[in-house]
Amino acid sequence: MKGKRIVVSVISDLATDQRVHKVCTYLHQKGYAVTLIGRRFKASIPLDKRVYKTERLVCYFKKGIAQYAEFNFKLFIILITKRADIFLANDLDTLVPNYINTLLRNKKLVYDSHEYFIGTPELQQKPFKRKLWQSVEAFLLPKLKQAYTVNQSIADLYKQQYGIEMKVVRNVPFCQQPVVAPTLQHFPANQFILLLQGAGINKDRGAEELIASMQFLPEPFHLVIIGSGDAWQDLQIQTRRLGLTDRIQFIAKVPFTKLKAYTKAAHLGLTLDKPSCLNYQLSLPNKLFDYIQAGVPVLASEITEVKQIIDSYNIGMYIKEITPQHIADAILWIYNNKAVYEKWKQNVVHAAREFCWEKEQQVLNEIFTD
Repeated sequence: MKGKRIVVSVISDLATDQRVHKVCTYLHQKGYAVTLIGRRFKASIPLDKRVYKTERLVCYFKKGIAQYAEFNFKLFIILITKRADIFLANDLDTLVPNYINTLLRNKKLVYDSHEYFIGTPELQQKPFKRKLWQSVEAFLLPKLKQAYTVNQSIADLYKQQYGIEMKVVRNVPFCQQPVVAPTLQHFPANQFILLLQGAGINKDRGAEELIASMQFLPEPFHLVIIGSGDAWQDLQIQTRRLGLTDRIQFIAKVPFTKLKAYTKAAHLGLTLDKPSCLNYQLSLPNKLFDYIQAGVPVLASEITEVKQIIDSYNIGMYIKEITPQHIADAILWIYNNKAVYEKWKQNVVHAAREFCWEKEQQVLNEIFTD
């Protein structure tokens, strides 16, 4: 294993991609020479210093077929020039160039599926695109010898559909990750901080209803939304329209080393994905584990994997209806039931010891071996 070279590719711009960073750090610690390839746009934030090599391909298209065509073409050109023993493709939108490259060169290919790709909401209303990606998936996945994904529900679905055995590596945080204190923004004092964070704050993830719920919540509730996503601009417009700009704070995506400091300052973490598509119904959001690791109780929607964790560890509550009134009622109940809330805070500390990347990464030992 010592001295082996591995090239990792992902369509993100790397700055906020915690999962890929954790895997690359693991590989570096195992003695691999790691090169991580992603995208870069004009608005991409600078990367923190990494222990492995990073390259970002300059891309111009951010939406539609053009973004995939541009990135996959550029990715294949650079992959074919790389001297490496293993190629790790993250998600279906990097798998084709990686597969062709490894097939031509007789190299090892590993696949990490971050989500149930063809179940994403972006593909639900576009049957032609969904059929195209489904064909790619059906052709390539049964050919993979080494693959893993983010939770058991998705692994079971892929086994049912394609007969592929995927290991499960959940996207849990480092227990010992250093925290960089925020310097530019801060939360108001003497407020009960509600936090929604994530790089994919898109439609049907409950953010619109959460903002509207602030109309039913008096002082001292203050909502903080950190990240980015398709709904980002619309959410700010909605906030201004409702006259809530003094009670809702937006912070654009920050490096994950700084994000944890914000998370630890919150009182309640929210993850409100609606079961509007199969990908959301089976998802296990990164933010859930970030909240747990930061010692923050959780209010969540009732989706399969999240419900299981909340029930198992008693670290919060979930609601069946994602409406402004139901969200507000749940938040008020939590605030007024301080004994229950304090019990959740104690349980979150115990849960954090379980959901720890230093433990979770051991599954990768079964994949990245000589």
